[in-house]
Amino acid sequence: MEPAIGTWTEWANHVLAELERLDGNQKEFNEKLGKINNSIIALKVRASIWGGIAGFLGTGILTIIVNLLFK
Repeated sequence: MEPAIGTWTEWANHVLAELERLDGNQKEFNEKLGKINNSIIALKVRASIWGGIAGFLGTGILTIIVNLLFK
C-alpha cells in the first residue's frame, strides 16, 4: 500500500533523497577544491623557480655591469 501524500514516510524519503544529493554535491565540490589547491601549489612552485632564476640572473647581470663600469 502506497503512503498517502503528505505522510511522514513520503517526507522522510524526500529528506533522505535530498541528503544524498547534497552529499554528492559536497563530494564533487571537495574534489574540485582539491584540484584548485593542487593548481595553486603548482603555480607557487613555478613562481618560486622563475623568481629564483630572475634573481640569480639579475644579480649576475648587475655584477657584470658594475664590474665593466668601474674597470
